[in-house]
Amino acid sequence: MGRLATVGALIATVLSPSLAVADVPSVAELVPKLQSPDARVRAATVLQLGATDADDAVPPLCKALSDDTEIVRIATATALRRLARPSALTCLRERLTSEPAEGPKLQMARAVQSLEARPAAPSPPPAGAYEPPSHPGAKYYVALSPVTSASDRPATEVEAVVLRAVRAKLEEQADFQLAPARETPEAARKALAANKKKKGFFLSISVEKFDYSGGNLRTKVNIAVFSYPAKALIAPIGNGATMSGVAPGSHAAEDQLLAALASAAVKQFVANAGNM
Repeated sequence: MGRLATVGALIATVLSPSLAVADVPSVAELVPKLQSPDARVRAATVLQLGATDADDAVPPLCKALSDDTEIVRIATATALRRLARPSALTCLRERLTSEPAEGPKLQMARAVQSLEARPAAPSPPPAGAYEPPSHPGAKYYVALSPVTSASDRPATEVEAVVLRAVRAKLEEQADFQLAPARETPEAARKALAANKKKKGFFLSISVEKFDYSGGNLRTKVNIAVFSYPAKALIAPIGNGATMSGVAPGSHAAEDQLLAALASAAVKQFVANAGNM
């Protein structure tokens, strides 16, 4: 009971509403603290990892489930429950089978129960299955290319993040009608012929390689704007940015930066479409 009370006090301190989201350190900043000889420091650190809402917090938390100190294992299970990543289920279940203490075992069981109760993430639609919302009064008709990526990540992962951001930005514009994915030239001509006032654009989207030099993450999203369906180049748009203090391979940080850059590039396109 004393250990649970101690963890409760740590949770109240670490996850206090008075702490702004910006005050939560990054995963890269927190992981070294898991090597502290002080169990209270390690327990506070895993709770902070649980508050990062970052996918790459799962591996260090899974490792901390085997910490020598019971209070740290209790805090880790609590952190994984808060982080709410289904990918943590495997390590939680594995540790449950060998956990000797009742306190950590109870918290791990609760975390497993909570994660299992979460609705499964919907499977991504197959290529070509996207059906855009209808904007009857749209002035512009926009088709999107598959996303080409120079990064080491699977192209499908990068494409999913970038297209989600691009589509979301265009879908909220009443003057822009998105074309169905993988539309044929014949279908494009037919769609534009139905409303001769619409102007067609084709956006060719590419992502540059992730650069982690200097302890930072940098990349660039490029959009080449073409006429449509003729596909004559009109203008290039490129947005690059740097995110500070990111450990190499942080997919959560990469996704965040990609989404922001893609959204900014589309915003620039929308603002200038009338002059293209």
